[in-house]
Amino acid sequence: MRFKLIYTIASSGNNTIPLNYQYEFSSWIYRTIHYADPGFARWLHDEGYTAGRQHFKFFTFSNLEIPRRAFSIAGDRMRILSDECSMQISFLIGEAASPFIRGLFLNQDFTIGDKISQVRFRVKSVERMPDPLFGNEMTFRALSPVVIGKSRAPEGGSGKAYLSPEADGYGPLFIQNLACKVLVSKTRDKISPAELEACRFELLGKPKKKGILIKAHTPQQTKVIGYQFRFRITAPADWLAVGYDAGFGEENSEGMGCAGIDDNERREK
Repeated sequence: MRFKLIYTIASSGNNTIPLNYQYEFSSWIYRTIHYADPGFARWLHDEGYTAGRQHFKFFTFSNLEIPRRAFSIAGDRMRILSDECSMQISFLIGEAASPFIRGLFLNQDFTIGDKISQVRFRVKSVERMPDPLFGNEMTFRALSPVVIGKSRAPEGGSGKAYLSPEADGYGPLFIQNLACKVLVSKTRDKISPAELEACRFELLGKPKKKGILIKAHTPQQTKVIGYQFRFRITAPADWLAVGYDAGFGEENSEGMGCAGIDDNERREK
């Protein structure tokens, strides 16, 4: 299920936040859930949905959506020139939790930023967004960077190489990640090789590269590389629903891989 959160901004005369704000918003989401349900928040943070080495928290969120592009960028900072902005937050969770989720976030006050600059936000409204009508082939638009990594092993390297959607092998990795989410979420008990082979990823247009710092300016700082682009997926409709709710690719709970239905083929229930 997906919600649109409308934020009001307490004007400070500057209203500047770091461009790498994703980790800050992710931490705020965890804190908000923790205050309402510490047990669920602990499970979400420490365990989530796990199968082998694969671990998913099954929520994601979009970039900040600022009306009329009312912002300016200088260096690693973004100044918000509007007194309101919004964000989509998506959860792979049962429909019965909708009132609970809405009540969690409504009227919350919080601060996003670092030692250099901060902005005070307040959740003005929480809107439950209509569920799309999913088919077996759909076109999406990334609302936040999609991250796909490939291990540098067994050549002896450590960490991951982050792939462009134009790279060879990107499509199969994208589909494999989605299939793993489907299995871990218990949407399916099993997936046949033939079903997996029939799935397709197609890049539409030129991707835009985004480098994102997680825990910026701390000893734990890491950098991931994602891309924003339009894409078409051919896969079972229930798979596409999982990707829409949980996010596509990796690092979803850090605000990566949130996608919307392409406006040219939007069909609402």
